[in-house]
Amino acid sequence: MALALPIIQTIGAIVDKLPAGTRRLKVLSLAHPDLLMSVDQIPRVFPNHDPGKIQRRADSADVRKRHGLPESTGDLPDTRSLFDAIGCDITIVDVVEAGDVDRIVDLNEPLDAEYREAFDLVLDPGTVEHCFNIGQAIRNAATSVAADGFVLHANPMSMFNHGFYNLNPTLFYDFYSQNGFEIHLIAAMTGPAAARKFVDVPAVKRFRMPRRKLGWSLSHGGWMSGKSAGRPRRNTEASPVD
Repeated sequence: MALALPIIQTIGAIVDKLPAGTRRLKVLSLAHPDLLMSVDQIPRVFPNHDPGKIQRRADSADVRKRHGLPESTGDLPDTRSLFDAIGCDITIVDVVEAGDVDRIVDLNEPLDAEYREAFDLVLDPGTVEHCFNIGQAIRNAATSVAADGFVLHANPMSMFNHGFYNLNPTLFYDFYSQNGFEIHLIAAMTGPAAARKFVDVPAVKRFRMPRRKLGWSLSHGGWMSGKSAGRPRRNTEASPVD
């Protein structure tokens, strides 16, 4: 699982919006997210935080190769130390012990009660498409966020055989809007791993992706759903993904 720069920038904007006060923010990540950015980019992305606290990954070369980043990207930031530096305590869950994981959970099943409304930010770095029971996996994200918190999804739109599913914007719009959330951003993401960017896509209307000579120009999609006011209805029957 990995987060491209536009998603990381969105996390920075969310953290700045959350009223932390004197307490640290609580983040739940559905699998360990590699951060696809250079350590040198940190001061620009997180100008209000101390980059000196962020560690460099010793396995940066392997991570760059795995995600198609050029060698010129340089060292990548360690995920846990970055979240610590921006005032967040991150809990990482996965179905297997893959990398830096705090707890083993199966997102195909309802999460334990201790997760309910327990986190300021719930982060899906490209995980729910790997869950056969994807409706339950998305419900787990939605029920784990506290009132006035945010849920952020970054999932594929056209990565064939990457996981079980490619996801459309209307899935996120319908599910979250019908369960009491305010939608802050729905966008697609395109471009090479080192230079991805957001592009506008309609939330619910049908659309065609523009073609290039060698195929579709939108090879990956990311959609972010946030809730900033009011407690969400926990009425999962309103979900279009039963």
